[in-house]
Amino acid sequence: MTPDRDLPGERPPSVVPDSKLLLRFAPGGWRWDAGLRTALAFGLPAALLVACGRADWALFVCFGAFAVMYGEGRAYRVRWQVISIAGAALLACVGLGIAVGATTPSTGTAAWLVDVAVLPVLAVLGVYLIDAARLGPPGVMFFLVACSGALAATRSGVGADGIMIATALGVAGALLVSMAGRLIAPHQPERIAVALAVRAVDEYAAARDQGTATAAQRHRAAEALWNAWGTVYDAGCPRTPKARRCNCFRRIDAWGPPIRRRTRREFPWPAPQSGIDCCAH
Repeated sequence: MTPDRDLPGERPPSVVPDSKLLLRFAPGGWRWDAGLRTALAFGLPAALLVACGRADWALFVCFGAFAVMYGEGRAYRVRWQVISIAGAALLACVGLGIAVGATTPSTGTAAWLVDVAVLPVLAVLGVYLIDAARLGPPGVMFFLVACSGALAATRSGVGADGIMIATALGVAGALLVSMAGRLIAPHQPERIAVALAVRAVDEYAAARDQGTATAAQRHRAAEALWNAWGTVYDAGCPRTPKARRCNCFRRIDAWGPPIRRRTRREFPWPAPQSGIDCCAH
């Protein structure tokens, strides 16, 4: 494997002080909407449990509400599937944690050995599921959190029915909150992905023309471009027979040739199918 060398006209990235790494904003901009969806996915079912007099179950809603994070940035056409798969996996992890916690010692070396044996196996299976189902970030971490949390709660005497009900409500809340935006802007995720790609590529192309481009800008532009391509694909572009006037694909088609002329070596992607409509469903 050859090392990633800077292309002609690019400068190596500068060393960033630790203070700027902690305080600066990410290049992708604000993510307040993702944070709001995550808060609502937990807050609404938890408030329902509190209103029903089961405040002791409310905390376990977060085990299922984690599913909302796996749908962030995905087109609505596949988002519900991604959240459903992640939610089912989280429910399975919680069930495994409950089963292990109820049938194994709660203290001592035996309990520690069980934890060490169960969690790595779950991590391997979780990574396989995430790769096979294209779930993406945040990865397997929340599967382990849900399993270990349910295991610890069961060993502490919390009833299994309460944990499972709260987790199921969290999954339902994640699905409802994450898909609610489709009622207002059904194609917003792919439009945002394409807009971010256009901005990242334009910034890199402009910096390249001025001789100030960096490898970090090139990597950021390439990542945004492929993310936009994947999001548009998930929206159903290649499978839509009535696809003729898609704005997002026409944007890719419009700025594809200039990018190919300027940065042919950096963006070796296949040519898009002109006129495919991912927005006319």
